[in-house]
Amino acid sequence: MNRSLSLFIFVLIVAAFAGAQTPRPTADEEGAASRIKLEYSRRMGETGLVDRLVDDLFITNVSTRWLQEARAKVATGSPEIKNSPGYLAAGLLTYSPRLLDNISPDDWKKLNLASTDFVRALAFAMMNRVSDLKAAGKDLDKIDDEAEIAQFFPPAVKSLLAGNPVFAAAMDHNAEPKTIETVVEANTVATVLTQGCDIYMKEFGERARRLTPLTMKALAAAPKGENDNSTRVEVSRREMYGFPAGTRFISVYASPPERLIFVKHGADYKIVDVVIEIGD
Repeated sequence: MNRSLSLFIFVLIVAAFAGAQTPRPTADEEGAASRIKLEYSRRMGETGLVDRLVDDLFITNVSTRWLQEARAKVATGSPEIKNSPGYLAAGLLTYSPRLLDNISPDDWKKLNLASTDFVRALAFAMMNRVSDLKAAGKDLDKIDDEAEIAQFFPPAVKSLLAGNPVFAAAMDHNAEPKTIETVVEANTVATVLTQGCDIYMKEFGERARRLTPLTMKALAAAPKGENDNSTRVEVSRREMYGFPAGTRFISVYASPPERLIFVKHGADYKIVDVVIEIGD
């Protein structure tokens, strides 16, 4: 699954801004990045659900824009991209490009929001647990027993996923991956992810919504990588998310796993997308 995660991140970032220019952010864009990051993090710390933020912080018609962008990546991509499955849930799941021809904007939005919320909850629970173990001096390479894994991947979630054929194949390293082919499968997967996120919220509470002070301290002391606090600007060379070529897309990390992409729309800056990135 690690290879899938890496491929997901590569395809999503590189394909979205292929050939893009990388100018410096303006003072206005830096200020917007700070405001959006703080408000997004505050609201997500309260609910843990991106869906609760869409009406206020996101661009209008986000469901249509997300589907347009997914279709554009296939249409403008290389033959390999056009004939290869797309990735969801930070690489845990794959979907057929043909799904994009049949799914509605609302169903695509539901699937993407469910994927983002579930993976974010899992990532936060895992990062917070790892910080606890590091602080206790535990050897992380030797922690692979069921009791320890349950501290961030609870049995109720494992059982829920195992009951769905798409997730069951993804969790079995010896099985062939099962790609989401139909709208019915997509909606079923979205429901399972939503139920899984609900379990995280009930069992882990704030630890699935926020990074603990201990985790934040550990991250602050870690070497800075690609997912640091700097604001980045990409100028697209094709239409993206329904915006014309030449649009300035600004991105900033709200936390190490989650990158916010936003754009100036009229007098305001609005979030266009949230990308969850989990590396090897």
